[in-house]
Amino acid sequence: MFTGEVNYRLAKWVLLNMEHDGVLSSDEVRLVLVKIAEQYNPPFFELEELGNREDSN
Repeated sequence: MFTGEVNYRLAKWVLLNMEHDGVLSSDEVRLVLVKIAEQYNPPFFELEELGNREDSN
């Protein structure tokens, strides 16, 4: 039931680490997060905030 959620969260973790290491930009991460959400269809995706994380600090 939550396989899509777990897969999405794992992929998100990898992407955020790639952003932290300078491999991806924040815009690229947001774009890819939307694409992987379409792929995995996580049940809690509607609760995600994909805006600029710097604004929330």
